Amino acid sequence: MALVLVAGAAFRLAYFGLNPSLTVDDAMLSVNIVARSWAGLTHRLAFQQTAPLGFLWVLRASVLIGGVNEFALRAIPVLAGALLPYALWRLARRVLSAGAALLAAAFAALSPILIQYSISAKPYETDALATIAISLAGLAVLDNPTRRRWAGLGAVGAVAICFSTPAVFILAGCWITLVIAGRREWLPLSLTAAAWAGLFALLYFTMLRREASSAYMQSFWDHRFFAPAALVTDPWRGWDIVKRLPTQAFTGDTASQGGLLLCWVAALAGLVQLRRHGVARLLLLVAPFVVVFGASALRRYPVSPRLFVFAAPLVLLVVAAGAELAWERLNRGVPGLLVRALVAVWLAVLVVLSLNISRLWAQPTREVVAALGPQQHPGEPLYLYPGAVPAWLYYATDWRDPADTAQAAEIEAAERLDGNAFHNRLGRGRAVADTEGTHLVWMHHGRPVLLGLSTGIAWREGQWFSQEAPDTGWAEREAARIDAATDSTAWLMFANVYRREVFLLTHALAERRAVVVSSENNRGAMLYRVRFTR
Repeated sequence: MALVLVAGAAFRLAYFGLNPSLTVDDAMLSVNIVARSWAGLTHRLAFQQTAPLGFLWVLRASVLIGGVNEFALRAIPVLAGALLPYALWRLARRVLSAGAALLAAAFAALSPILIQYSISAKPYETDALATIAISLAGLAVLDNPTRRRWAGLGAVGAVAICFSTPAVFILAGCWITLVIAGRREWLPLSLTAAAWAGLFALLYFTMLRREASSAYMQSFWDHRFFAPAALVTDPWRGWDIVKRLPTQAFTGDTASQGGLLLCWVAALAGLVQLRRHGVARLLLLVAPFVVVFGASALRRYPVSPRLFVFAAPLVLLVVAAGAELAWERLNRGVPGLLVRALVAVWLAVLVVLSLNISRLWAQPTREVVAALGPQQHPGEPLYLYPGAVPAWLYYATDWRDPADTAQAAEIEAAERLDGNAFHNRLGRGRAVADTEGTHLVWMHHGRPVLLGLSTGIAWREGQWFSQEAPDTGWAEREAARIDAATDSTAWLMFANVYRREVFLLTHALAERRAVVVSSENNRGAMLYRVRFTR
């Protein structure tokens, strides 16, 4: 167990220490955290972001203590990630044998998706930790429903709701299990349900509902809702959503056919084994999935790998139970050796995948912003492609300077969805007007900064892109804006480019007699300098 804990912590702390740039999602949430006050974080967040209030406040406290940097923003997620293997071992020991519990902990220590999101400034790791805490408290009541344990479950649930949005699914599953299992002490059941429902309703209707029901989120996640009507017309879509549930804790979003088969067989065997350990224990682990799929059918929670990280501990425990069943049935001779070899290979594959997590890291926008600083001349304009705005805003702003912070708030406001600069906005349905973007210019430390206009190409989870090319006239309009902002040279920064936008824009600039005099491309984060011939 000590080796497992050291391995899990080593993977997470090593990547934490390497300190990659923030992803575009992390940058968007981080700008909210560092730019707003405690009260400001209770209002609707910029960049179409959403997160539980407790998590936002904890990260706000972290940057106030540790400064505005990635280490402070990632401190809580990486700590939660390092604790996960131990917490899951504690949970698994309550329902599985010592060997199977150790295997579940090893899965958690080496899970690529859990390691990946340990260095994300998002609440995915704390979601997973909340799942384990609720399940442990629920098991304690299930085994011995004393007043103290009921109070502990109620308190754990209340804290979890403040720090984890999907905790409500685990709590609902736990409550249903206690009722079905015969723990019908109606006073504590009623009190916990009322407290949890009231607290969740308060947070939902004041903070979460706006985004959960927004047209943008409904469109973005449309192909990840387990909606019955859509499944009738497109049954393969349902299978595409469900098939990843037992594999994503091991491989992330995709898996080979062999990996898919292995994980499904192990998960189904695990359900059989858990049934042998008691129906109530099986219900405690399975009921949350029923609840979350019900929410998905109502289009309130999509079934997506990153939004299902909260369920990873339960999946890992079930798969470990499947290995336990295989070992009990095939523990002698050649079959026993094969089971051991399969588990060893499985863990080895996880080690290899986890050693290659850097392939999933964000484009190094921090380095591009740093490289621009000493090269940009006074008065020389900078054009920011829409996908580069969140990272530039985070890295280029001096958050100790009130003027810089105020300007960041203005730029943040300009990135609203109903404006014309949000990087993931759907197409206009028309050509870009020759007056668009006139107001999207700021002076930053004596240099003009032009915020790029949205291209109309929008990423939609499970649907790829909304269109194959930018809206008509986008490149020409952006070239005209850059031309008007300079009398000689200008810088262009690109990140999170979807299609051929860089080529189209540089071609439009060439039509205005501008040539590229320097260019850098650091794994998709690009910096160009152009000179106009007057």
